[in-house]
Amino acid sequence: MSTSAPADARSANATEAGARSSCPVCASTRVRRFMIAPDNGHLRSQAVRLPVDRCADCDLFFLNPPPPADIGREYFAETYAAETAANPYYTDEFKDRVGEVRAKLLNQYGLSSGRLLDVGCGKGHFVRSAKKAGWDAWGVELDEGACDYARTHLGLETVFAGSFDHSMLPAVFDAVTLWDVIEHVHDPLDCLRGAASKLRESGWLVVRTGNIRSWTFDRNRRKWWAFGSDHRFYFSPASLTRALELSGFNVVSVLNQEKAERPDKKRSVGLTDTSLSDGLRAIGRSPLKVARLGSYLSGRFRRLAGQRKYGEHYGTSIMTIVAQKKT
Repeated sequence: MSTSAPADARSANATEAGARSSCPVCASTRVRRFMIAPDNGHLRSQAVRLPVDRCADCDLFFLNPPPPADIGREYFAETYAAETAANPYYTDEFKDRVGEVRAKLLNQYGLSSGRLLDVGCGKGHFVRSAKKAGWDAWGVELDEGACDYARTHLGLETVFAGSFDHSMLPAVFDAVTLWDVIEHVHDPLDCLRGAASKLRESGWLVVRTGNIRSWTFDRNRRKWWAFGSDHRFYFSPASLTRALELSGFNVVSVLNQEKAERPDKKRSVGLTDTSLSDGLRAIGRSPLKVARLGSYLSGRFRRLAGQRKYGEHYGTSIMTIVAQKKT
């Protein structure tokens, strides 16, 4: 990956020139610095610091000022060009398996055929999965190398380099999908409104992204997996619902699809992730753990407080939201 951009242009010490004075979703001016976060993504070895702001009205978190646009482009260009994916998330095997699960998700809402647009489709694996499931599936992707792969390796003639306004796309679709895309874009409302513009009346939209209002974030905020220079926005179910409503959608479901998509993923379970009674019994069985009693109780009560405040989706690290275009 190219690291040509100077480090100070990517850090919290950078000039605030270009910083947003209002929320990019609800336009509120009640925007305040939330924290300086580390880059836990592809720039983690460079000790990059990320200035994260929060909107007090819609609860959107975002990098402010926004990072240079070339950071994400460089990363994805190199990732898609590599013969062997360094990250298991980008392997053909993983994408094909997850694509089948995601196609089945659409069936739950009576969506088994029609015309579908996958935005930010990468190398086209979900487009291929959707075609196999019976869809007339299309895809758009900014990285031209990924589009070339979709055409030459997967035989997809309906994947194009560009966005919603590409001239080769049909005018109207029955469904649009945004798998792990909304956190990368320059303007989330512009992206969601672009999706609405391509959908028929009552058409369906599926958006997948990390949930910042989750226990995964709260239990160790500085080590949260989603903090990265190419992730501009950090949503909760509430803030993404607000963005969708402002863009012409009604939210139908907020889902946790992780177990279905990654059933073999190892999930570490600490004391705080157990019930209060089980945690205390575990400490009682191991005298050395008594020293951790204070931190355990503190973490446990913090988790309970989060569950009360943020509800059923507090346990959802990565959320999949299904929405329908307003009529």
